[in-house]
Amino acid sequence: ETFTDFGYSKLTLSNGATVLLKHTDIDKSQVLFKAYGKGGWTLYGEEDDPNIVMMSHVGFGNNGLTSSQIEKLLAGKRVNLSHSISQRLFTFTGSANPVDLETLMQMIYADFTTISKDTAAYQKAMKDMTIYLRNSKADPESAFSDSVTVTFNGHHPRFKIITEEDLQNVNNDRILSIIQEQTSAACNYTFIFVGNYNDSTIRPFIEQYLASLPNRKELPQGTFIKTWLKDDAYCHFKRQMVTPKAVVNMNWFTESIPYTLENYIKVQIACEVLNLLYNQIVREENSATYGCYADYFLTRGENDEYQIGFSADCEMQPEKCDSVLTQMKKTFFSLAKNIDETIFKNAKESLLKSLDELEKTKNGFWLDIIWKKEDRGLDLYTERRSIIEQLQIDDVKEFVGELQSHSHFCETVMQPYEE
Repeated sequence: ETFTDFGYSKLTLSNGATVLLKHTDIDKSQVLFKAYGKGGWTLYGEEDDPNIVMMSHVGFGNNGLTSSQIEKLLAGKRVNLSHSISQRLFTFTGSANPVDLETLMQMIYADFTTISKDTAAYQKAMKDMTIYLRNSKADPESAFSDSVTVTFNGHHPRFKIITEEDLQNVNNDRILSIIQEQTSAACNYTFIFVGNYNDSTIRPFIEQYLASLPNRKELPQGTFIKTWLKDDAYCHFKRQMVTPKAVVNMNWFTESIPYTLENYIKVQIACEVLNLLYNQIVREENSATYGCYADYFLTRGENDEYQIGFSADCEMQPEKCDSVLTQMKKTFFSLAKNIDETIFKNAKESLLKSLDELEKTKNGFWLDIIWKKEDRGLDLYTERRSIIEQLQIDDVKEFVGELQSHSHFCETVMQPYEE
């Protein structure tokens, strides 16, 4: 099948796998790759959580070779491949120089069929993680990041932070068996290639290395553990610091707004405006912070459930913490009442300029657009430019006002111990 709007084609292979292809001349030396298949870590119990965490850190062998031997064989080639697991998907990401595309295909095939235990790589990964966890205990930045994660996920046990004690429950054989199970059925997977591949050679590679992948055991889709907060949540704590500073993360979010292209644009515009205001009001006029930034997020749940929200992060001198927090919240809530026309115009111009750059310079942009169209049924491209151009201040104010009236709030603040 061909999809002219996005300029990509779809191949359905004999083993049930799907391949999506988009040729670009954006970067003559790059082909990007992504594959995702149903499964995910929610198919396993809480006792496997340490194994799930370590999965992306542990190296494995292939075809009787250790990971270090494989690295030596790949010396001089521009190719990489990695895997990750989420609640409902197992995902591969990678890239290759066009001349090394067959090597990438061989690596994909091997990871699906001949992955093997590498004891030395496992021991190194465990040692590295032990050192990291010991160091993180004394690191305020790690404590803050962990606190943000735990608080935002409502202290759900499946989202707790791994500890050194948890490493005792990690098992190399178990990690290997989970990966083998997650890659046991080609029909579960969609493979995406975007970049400067050769049309005459990529199809034979697909037939040889992807269409031959086996279907040993088809997995169901993992369930979604919904940790979305129903009530406001706060986490304020103090830590010993070499350089005393206060750090804050705050989030406003709602499930009441649907995920559409128009709302996707509105949350982007509002975030651009908020960043301009934070830079102008909080950072420059008050000289109150080391940095103050806003971002947006859209999280998918089961089916058509989505969480849309804003986050804000700031670092400041400890004595200015209370006033800066007040100013950050006041600035966010002002968006529903008044947005300066010049700031709004600048925000729109920034989004249009960014879209131009993404279209012309980023294969990753097209890969993401194709993935969301195929996996989620969301067209985040076709009307994108026209929606940005036609968007008015009142549209954004109304959107932010609706989010604020239905939003929940999560705040994490870390301050230094007083001398």
